[in-house]
Amino acid sequence: MLIIHSPVTVSEIKNKGGLVGYKVEPWLKTTREDMFIINLDNVLTLSESQDMEMIMMYQHFLRDSQREYHNQHRLNRRMGYISNVQDAKENLEKLFKLDSKDTKSSPDQPPQR
Repeated sequence: MLIIHSPVTVSEIKNKGGLVGYKVEPWLKTTREDMFIINLDNVLTLSESQDMEMIMMYQHFLRDSQREYHNQHRLNRRMGYISNVQDAKENLEKLFKLDSKDTKSSPDQPPQR
């Protein structure tokens, strides 16, 4: 059994001018999982890089992908976010002119006036 964490693929990119760069991508693009368990019978080859430039690119990729993942979870108005529960409650109470002290009853009981 082989456990891999945050595997990536690295491919060489060449342009018309002959400049060479590298493209680092997730190993599997269909999931956000970062740990995989693989049966060793299914492994053809395994390599570990000692190249510091590649290691730095990998670490940079991980930092960027984690930052991107955390920023994706912030909801905005376009996604349908209006407000948090407390703000919505206060706005509705102002709208219906209720005092928040009057609404401390349980959800099953109507507020006392």
